[in-house]
Amino acid sequence: MDGGKNYIRVNTGTNYFASGGGPDQGGYDNALWVNPQDPTFVILGGIDLWRSTDSGTTLTQISQWQCGPGQPGPCAGPSAHADQHMIIAHPAFNNSTNKVVYFGNDGGLFKADDVSTVSLTSGWTNLNNSLGITQFFGAAANSDGKNHRRARRTTATVFTLVMRIHGLQSRRCPEMAATARPIPRIPTIYTVSMSICKFVAARTEVCLAVSIFASITDAGTNANFAAPFILDPNDANTMLAGGQSLWRSNNVKAVTPSWTQIKPPAPDGLIPPSNVAISAIAVSSNNPDFIVHW
Repeated sequence: MDGGKNYIRVNTGTNYFASGGGPDQGGYDNALWVNPQDPTFVILGGIDLWRSTDSGTTLTQISQWQCGPGQPGPCAGPSAHADQHMIIAHPAFNNSTNKVVYFGNDGGLFKADDVSTVSLTSGWTNLNNSLGITQFFGAAANSDGKNHRRARRTTATVFTLVMRIHGLQSRRCPEMAATARPIPRIPTIYTVSMSICKFVAARTEVCLAVSIFASITDAGTNANFAAPFILDPNDANTMLAGGQSLWRSNNVKAVTPSWTQIKPPAPDGLIPPSNVAISAIAVSSNNPDFIVHW
């Protein structure tokens, strides 16, 4: 009421920047839109989207990321993708005959034809249409010198593509904070935000996801968004992954791999101290016991 000199809290008790008990993401996905024709009409964007018609006192969820493109559902209809960054009205928006609003998020661009009625799984339109917005964090491929085409065609050959891809959606694949699209004839893809999954392409664009991180207690809240993982160059059955602790699996190809904490968390030395999440891992190609992480 006074140009932003003073503020009054009107809503508390719900963290709109967390989902499913996950960490607060307010520093990453944080968007706010006020209806230019009605200042009591507000849209808040965190992981999902919320609408208020009483200046933010009460909010109703209007999107559900689990029902967005490429997500597992099951859902009655489509919704917007997760992690909202921008909300903008149509240039001719008048809150009457034109109520179109656009939403920019980690999945691209989405539209609500009527921002006053759009709901969890109704009223959403995906405008991506092959929009290429993929961000590659890193990749590693076969290093044995053999012909890649031959390796891809032989399921018995150890050929594992290790990826961390953010923003590339594929049909029926859960995001897990990072998604991966199957590549023809490559038997396995690992993708991680410490929530490690094994994707089996099986010569199809419909990916099958199998979680293999059940015993990693760091998965989710105690790891970096792009948490590191690496296959041991000395043994393709061994994988190391980093959260606040360093974890190792000696049977990562198993249906249900087992994981062991091989190094506990390290404090950052500040007051009060907090544990530092691992951001990179390297293993000696000559000695599997020589492991470096930082």
